[in-house]
Amino acid sequence: MIQFIKDYFETSKFQAIAIIALCLITLLIASVSFVMPHYGKKIVAEPVSDSLRQFIAENILLDTSSKSYTKYTSRQDFKKEKHKLTPFIFDPNTLNEAGFLKLGLPEYTVKTILNYRNKGGKFYDIEDMQKMYSLSEPDFEALKEFIKIPKTANRNNFSKNTYEKKVVHFELNKADTSELNLLKGIGSAFAFRIVEYRNKIGGYYSINQLKEVYGISDSLLTQIRNNLSVDKTQIKRININEVTFQSLGEHPYFRNGIALAICKYRKNKATKIETISELASIPECNSEILEKIKNYITF
Repeated sequence: MIQFIKDYFETSKFQAIAIIALCLITLLIASVSFVMPHYGKKIVAEPVSDSLRQFIAENILLDTSSKSYTKYTSRQDFKKEKHKLTPFIFDPNTLNEAGFLKLGLPEYTVKTILNYRNKGGKFYDIEDMQKMYSLSEPDFEALKEFIKIPKTANRNNFSKNTYEKKVVHFELNKADTSELNLLKGIGSAFAFRIVEYRNKIGGYYSINQLKEVYGISDSLLTQIRNNLSVDKTQIKRININEVTFQSLGEHPYFRNGIALAICKYRKNKATKIETISELASIPECNSEILEKIKNYITF
């Protein structure tokens, strides 16, 4: 019987190879049939984390580093947190944190508004409040009837003739947003960006640096140039021999590997850096970079 089975299933070498190949092809087809349905499924992005959403809310107005302004999202992109508003009449320029929370606004919205105010921002009319991207459209519509801004704070109080005759002149490193807002062509948004960028770099050494502020064109700069002056003594300088890598890297002029290159040079140098010319030996510090950073470092 066993011999009969052997004789019956006996195959040639060629037939055995063909059978194995057929089995492999069948296995391959079965695998493809199993995997392909998964590729047809719609990919659903994971929800944005709360920490990332908070970061976006805090920085939603602008990133004022040189030529890199970006609106991160629109207010409709924020997570629609469940909250109930309890409106009452308020002035957004004076209401404190507890008051905004009492209105029923989400914490990230309150934080954005307070950050804007703390950095010199001011609300001159209801539309300024609407520009806060962390404030959702439904919340703004529900609150706009309760927003009361004193007329004395309104930038539109000046008549056209009074505004045109008024000669204003400000020192760029001391002027606040309300003063900058008096310049022709500079609204609250531009004023905020100018002050914000000033805080980032530690002060202006030249009026031409305003071209690094997003949205300020050459024509606008020409228009306001005569109304501004710069006091270099107001610049906050960095001790290049003591500053940490992290702190140095936060300055817009020391990004893109410049902070790291300087810190490595400082580490390998036996003595302290004493002159700006020493940094010229660092490949990352070309003449254009040195011309900028020399105004912000001390030895």
